[in-house]
Amino acid sequence: MTAATLFGVEAQALDAESVLEAVLHDRARAAVTNEQAQLVAQTVDLFRQRRLHWIHGRGASFILPCGAGQILLQPEHEAWTATYRDRDTTIVVAARLPLDYAQGAAEDYVRRAGTQTLVDPHAAWRARPASDRQRHALRRFRLSAEQGLTAGEASDRLARAIALARESGA
Repeated sequence: MTAATLFGVEAQALDAESVLEAVLHDRARAAVTNEQAQLVAQTVDLFRQRRLHWIHGRGASFILPCGAGQILLQPEHEAWTATYRDRDTTIVVAARLPLDYAQGAAEDYVRRAGTQTLVDPHAAWRARPASDRQRHALRRFRLSAEQGLTAGEASDRLARAIALARESGA
């Protein structure tokens, strides 16, 4: 490989001045093309691509219901920590790992606990109407329990409210 090859310069223009001129010309052409190009941005929710249903918590945290408890996935500096919490227990499931590893550890914990139907995004129960018990619990947390609310939506709201209450020590 030569500098000319790397920068896509014709083989006959191998002197330094010609290579520099060709590179500058290519950069100038790329800059004009970039100015004329339309910037397209799209939000990507990496948690929606998972096989289990994650719930957005406070800030950058995420919640995964697990039986009587929940797994809270939180950023910690440039890494992530997953912690299982219920009324009496706190267990660190994964500490200071890249996001995908921490997510995987949390999801494995849920599978081993046998509670994956609670977080299956395609579970039939999620589409059913919210139960009277769910509506009552939502009102206790001062959350909306409007008509047409599904059991899945109610469950997500309750899981988030419970996680926030545990986080604040209530």
